[in-house]
Amino acid sequence: LSDRLRALVVTDHERATATLPARLVGVIPEDAGSATLVATKLAADPRLAGRGIALVTGSTVAANAVAARAIGAARPDLVTRQESELTYFTGAWTTRQWVPLLTGLFERGDISVLVGTRGLLGEGWDARSVTTVVDLTTATTPTAVVQTRGRALRVDPGWSGKVAHTWSVTCVAEQHGRGWADFERLVRKHSGYLALNQEGQVVTGVSHIDAELSPFRPPPTAEFDAFNARMLARSENRDRTRELWRVGTEFRDEIVPAVQILGSSGSAAAAAGPSAAVGPPRAAGPSKVL
Repeated sequence: LSDRLRALVVTDHERATATLPARLVGVIPEDAGSATLVATKLAADPRLAGRGIALVTGSTVAANAVAARAIGAARPDLVTRQESELTYFTGAWTTRQWVPLLTGLFERGDISVLVGTRGLLGEGWDARSVTTVVDLTTATTPTAVVQTRGRALRVDPGWSGKVAHTWSVTCVAEQHGRGWADFERLVRKHSGYLALNQEGQVVTGVSHIDAELSPFRPPPTAEFDAFNARMLARSENRDRTRELWRVGTEFRDEIVPAVQILGSSGSAAAAAGPSAAVGPPRAAGPSKVL
């Protein structure tokens, strides 16, 4: 996307120190899954060199060198300190001041990647230029899921053909007894969320991410690279995605359930017509079930 890139990365917390369960102390880093760690890693990534990256939470504002220059120019009165890859800003200001400031810099392009917490950058926060949302949260309630993805569903007056993507990052550890827990969370997130599948149907369930995904179990680890490659290829064709959504045309706001009938051989046949039920998104005929 070059200069159009406006990525929003949403996490559950700024730092994990206060929320790390006692049984995990010494098992995983205290900052695992935190907005601070994500922002630090992104700021150190050479692929994002030259892009403004900022961290914003209810108590902290920090940025890489590119974004820090823009923030410093807007608020030269602030005190700064360097910590790892990020410059932290402190001074006489509050969230009522720094959230609008960073949002404006984000919209303008001085900040290309904004990392923050769901509590601050969820419901009520608005940036029309968001092109990408990376969901690192654990929330699975329908309201939280829709609100998180809704951050990208804004019409951008500066780009009439805007198409936004949402990425759900999921970890699977086959060697652990509860190694599917995060995938099960992914299934719950998408069980009531409507989106396009590869055939252009609007369906719910993980099958709209990829037709080979099953809500009953994650794919084998050996297939992860293939899944990621297919999703990356789909994401690059934004024009095709916009075409499939048929924005501005008539539609019928009606959910039509689909039924799968499993035979003794394990094969499946899907009901004809668009599906809004969890299951493989085939219009008709044989359908593969993992």
